Amino acid sequence: MSKRLSSKRLSQKVLEYLAVCFVGVLLVAGVAGCGGAESSNAVMTTPPSAATQATASQAYGLDIAYSYFSDSSDSDTPGSLADFAGQPLVINFWASWCPPCVREMPEIELVYQSLQSQIAFLGINVSDEREDALELMGQTGVSYLQATDPEGVIQLRLGAIVMPTTLFVSPEGEVLDRWQGILDESSLRGKIEENFGIA
Repeated sequence: MSKRLSSKRLSQKVLEYLAVCFVGVLLVAGVAGCGGAESSNAVMTTPPSAATQATASQAYGLDIAYSYFSDSSDSDTPGSLADFAGQPLVINFWASWCPPCVREMPEIELVYQSLQSQIAFLGINVSDEREDALELMGQTGVSYLQATDPEGVIQLRLGAIVMPTTLFVSPEGEVLDRWQGILDESSLRGKIEENFGIA
């Protein structure tokens, strides 16, 4: 991503996102709560541990499949939200062309650094070029797991219509809470305590 997206490219990205949102408004009521697996791609800085993967179960409420890969490799590794079974999970949807998303990413990183032993964090980039997403991850210094959702499949499945959106998911895979809009460190900690009882 260049230091600033051109206004034409930014407008194109926003229009693409609005089209995804429009489809989501039409479909999310029927799609967000249904079972089955959906597919997308994921960028991860560190894969879930073998112990975490071993706890994944078919009973987990969110069986959404995608591919993990690191920012230094093009080798995909299959994964699923079920990899996070057995632990609380915070999912944040973001895009490089969304200023509120960019502002909150370092705030999420601060919370992740202090709570990563108790809660899993996953960022999901929506409707972005891979290079733009990776560059912004580097600029903001985020180190929690990152995924790409170029077609908005996961976004629609989980009802994340507003950008940014943050979901709070139980160890059983139930979406406990959905926050639409920016979260600062204090607000995120409050939502985590409210949903998971972790301060």
